[in-house]
Amino acid sequence: MYNQALLQRLTLRESEKKSELLAFLEKKADSSLSFLQITAKLEKFEVDLEKKEDEIESLKEVIRQLLGGLFNQRTQGDILDLHLAQIYTGEIKKIDESKVNIWPTTRQGDAHEIRIEELEKKVKALMSREVRQPSEEKIAKLEESISRLSSLEGRISDMEKIVNRILG
Repeated sequence: MYNQALLQRLTLRESEKKSELLAFLEKKADSSLSFLQITAKLEKFEVDLEKKEDEIESLKEVIRQLLGGLFNQRTQGDILDLHLAQIYTGEIKKIDESKVNIWPTTRQGDAHEIRIEELEKKVKALMSREVRQPSEEKIAKLEESISRLSSLEGRISDMEKIVNRILG
């Protein structure tokens, strides 16, 4: 919108300058300006006008390049086309606003957004898991296993002592 307004202001200024020049020339035509002087002034004005038109085209191209880098062309092509149409043709295209986000995102920004959402889902899944407490039955089985292992360790130790006495 800002770019469109800027272009309109530039166009209005050029129109005003043309009007001013014509009014000036009409006044001077009544006075002492010769036809050659009037022609020279018109030629200078046309050269100046062409320079301004070239400057405007250059600015449009810079803006097009900036917009092309600012918007992700795959996901935001419609809004990019809308802005470019406003700059080049002045027309405002109708777009489905429910499908378009006017805020620019780059291709990298969109990729990062997807990765962040995936990470957030994983963190949420990890945080929502319940820490399971072992049941009384499992605790009893573990204690029994520990007790048997302790008893086996004791028997092995006793056997080692007997073997050492026999051999030693």
